[in-house]
Amino acid sequence: MLSVVLPLYNEEDNIAKVIRTAAEFLRTLKIHFEIIAVDDGSRDRSGEILKKLGLEFPELIVVSHNQNLGYGAALRSGFSQARGELIFFTDSDLQIKIEELGNFLKNIDSYDFVVGYRMNRQDPWHRRL
Repeated sequence: MLSVVLPLYNEEDNIAKVIRTAAEFLRTLKIHFEIIAVDDGSRDRSGEILKKLGLEFPELIVVSHNQNLGYGAALRSGFSQARGELIFFTDSDLQIKIEELGNFLKNIDSYDFVVGYRMNRQDPWHRRL
């Protein structure tokens, strides 16, 4: 099984597309998977959207923090819920294409650990300062 962990905070504009794209892509791989979305105390409608998506996608597990605990805590919460032999994590802001997971899976049998990073970030100017 593959566990995909998606930490998020105030991603109401992105999360539905992220979950749909991830589920559709993962189904093409013909592997058993779960998607773990960790809402780290969002103040927008992210939690509400995730609840609706949970009805549509049985592979989706939603973990909710009552308050924002930070990125590391969101990852730890997701990892603790993961049941897969393999764990993939990425942000929920659409900067990484889930299809890149295919490149990781090609190499996983040759390595114990596979890491990737973004070449061209698309952050707004105030995040790049």
